[in-house]
Amino acid sequence: CTCRERDRPPWMEREERRGTKRERDVDRDVDMPNPRSRRRARQKKKEKEREDKEAERQRQLEAKRQQKTNHQDAPDKKKDEDAPEPPPLEMKKVLLEKPVSGLVRKEVMDSTQLKAFCSENPFPHMVVPDILDENFARLLKDALLHEEFYLKSNDLYDFTQTKDLCDCTEPTIKKFREITSELRGRLSEVFDVKLKAKFDAFGAIYKKNGKLLCHDDRMPGRAIAYIMYLVPPSWGEKDGGALTLFNTNENNSAEPSDVAKELVPQFNSLVAFRVSTRSFHQVNEVLSASKARISIAGWFYYAENQTQQEQKINQQPKGMSEEPLPEFVPLCASKTEAASLVGRTYRKPSMVKRVN
Repeated sequence: CTCRERDRPPWMEREERRGTKRERDVDRDVDMPNPRSRRRARQKKKEKEREDKEAERQRQLEAKRQQKTNHQDAPDKKKDEDAPEPPPLEMKKVLLEKPVSGLVRKEVMDSTQLKAFCSENPFPHMVVPDILDENFARLLKDALLHEEFYLKSNDLYDFTQTKDLCDCTEPTIKKFREITSELRGRLSEVFDVKLKAKFDAFGAIYKKNGKLLCHDDRMPGRAIAYIMYLVPPSWGEKDGGALTLFNTNENNSAEPSDVAKELVPQFNSLVAFRVSTRSFHQVNEVLSASKARISIAGWFYYAENQTQQEQKINQQPKGMSEEPLPEFVPLCASKTEAASLVGRTYRKPSMVKRVN
C-alpha cells in the first residue's frame, strides 16, 4: 500500500468497514434494518436448516425401512431366479374365460381317478401335484400377493393371513373359488362324507422362522381341510415349512405320538385331509430367508342334513371311549384369546380330576 493509505486515520477505516457491512445487510434483507431483527432472522434460518436436515434424515431412514419391508414381503422375486412371472394380460383374459374343467388336471374331474392320490397313513389324506393349469397357478399367486395380509403370531403360530377370500372380488380369486366349489363334490365322494356348499379360503404366508405347531383342526362342522401351495418352484426340503403328519398314541388315539411323514410344499400342488381326532399335523419352521411359504388354505363343512351323531361317528376312531377328551387349542386372534381359552378348558372339574 502507499504512504497516503497508511496515513489515513483509523476512524476512516472503521467507517468504511461499517458502510460495507451496512450495504451487505441491506442487500440481504432491506425489510430488517434493525440489528436485533437481523439476528432473529439468522437464528430462524439456522433452525430451519437444522429442521430440513432432520427431515431429510428421517426420509432416508423411512426409505430404507420401506425397502427392507418390500424385500421381506416378496423375498422370492429378487433372489429366487426361477420364480414364475405372472402371465400377460391377454393370456389372463383367456384363462378366466375357460371353464373349470379346462383349468384343472383331468384326474380331478373323476373321483375314481382322484382316489389314486389318496393315502390312509396316518389318517385319510391326498396329495395332488400340478393340479391347476400352470399359467393359471402363476396368475393366482400374483393376485394373492396383492391382497392385504395381517400378522397372526403367538406361542403356537407365526404367519400372516388374509381375510376370507370368499368375500374377495378379484377375478382370478373368484375363478379359484369356482374350482374349489367344483372340487368339493369330488372330495365328498373320495372321503365319503356329505359336504355343504359353504367353505373357507384364506391366503397365508410363512416367512423365515414362521411356524404352526401341532393341532388337529377340529372345530364345529369342519369335515375336510385343504391347502393349495403357491411356493416358489425351487422350494425344497432345506427351505423348511414341511407339513408334518403325526401318528396317534396306541393307548389314546386322541394324542399325537411320533412323526408319520413330512410333505414338502410344491408349487401348484394340493393337499387335503379328513378332519378327525387323529388328524394331528403341523407346519415346520421355515428356514429360508429368501423365500416365503405361500398358500391358500381352508375347510369344507358337513352338510346340514348330516346329523351330529353321524359327524361324531365319522370323526371318532373305533374303540374310543365316549368320554370327551380335551381338544387342542384352535387358532386364536391374539395371545389373550388363547390364554383365555386354555384357562376355560383347564379350569373344568373333569380336567382337574383327570390331571390329578
